Amino acid sequence: MVPVGHLIKEYGYLIVALLVAAENLGLPLPGESALITAAAFAAHGHLWLPGVIAASTAGTIVGGSGGYWIGRAGGIRLVHRIGKFIGVGDAEIQKGHDFFAKHGSKTVFLARFVAILRIVVGILAGVSEMPFGQFTLYNALGGVCWSVAIGLLAYTFGANLPRLHRLLGTGGLITAAVVLLAILIVLRLRRRRPAPST
Repeated sequence: MVPVGHLIKEYGYLIVALLVAAENLGLPLPGESALITAAAFAAHGHLWLPGVIAASTAGTIVGGSGGYWIGRAGGIRLVHRIGKFIGVGDAEIQKGHDFFAKHGSKTVFLARFVAILRIVVGILAGVSEMPFGQFTLYNALGGVCWSVAIGLLAYTFGANLPRLHRLLGTGGLITAAVVLLAILIVLRLRRRRPAPST
């Protein structure tokens, strides 16, 4: 596989936008690594940091929207098809709808900062039929904040990219674990809650 740094040297902002878009579309490609590497290049004068951030933000918006429509168009059929093999039935699907109805905006925004969630949140929002306008707003806000935060970090610590990659990777895994644990606890508590008497 061609190293991300080589691709960025060859294609600049375009490859940053494409890799970030592909990652947000649901493909496990190194979008965050592309942003970090490009921002580090900007720190050494090879690229312009606002251009890197703009390319990353554009990739987030386009890729996230694509993932949303994949989920909206075909995701629910796929969930129904494979759900019986992984214990996901109509009740679990409804819980997903309810969760996105209540917490969709926060989830879409915060997912930008968690590697695993960043890949799937657009598809999940589409499957859950979150309103597209609402998704687009928070996907864009999250994309801007993520691109600025990660871009500035990489620009500032551009001389020590391996350490920054390790730091962000560890932080992302910890955040993902905390978010997933919180969701499981909430679902378990709701399951134990007695049904209201009539």
